Amino acid sequence: MFSPQVCQQILEVVVMTLCGMVIGLARTVDLCTVKRWKLHALTAWLLEVLFWVASGFIAAEFLYYCAYGALSFHGVAAMAGGFFLWKYAFCRQIVSFIGMVFSGQNPNE
Repeated sequence: MFSPQVCQQILEVVVMTLCGMVIGLARTVDLCTVKRWKLHALTAWLLEVLFWVASGFIAAEFLYYCAYGALSFHGVAAMAGGFFLWKYAFCRQIVSFIGMVFSGQNPNE
């Protein structure tokens, strides 16, 4: 149905979208950790640096899986799209759910 090149590009777009969502999840955890534990400025800065290093490794691993490390425009666009999809579609619901759990409210009510 599709040529092998088109199938490879579709795989790359799907994988890099998921990569953006994983990086968005990691960013949400990073920000919530700093906010919830009220970390010292130096500790928060070190956690921020650790987040960016981990995000680089995550992006590199996802790129290697789907395109053997080759960076392309549609791969970067799909990763950015996945990040914003996480941020605007899933992040608010999950953060509010976790906030309800930590505050002692029953999320099923």
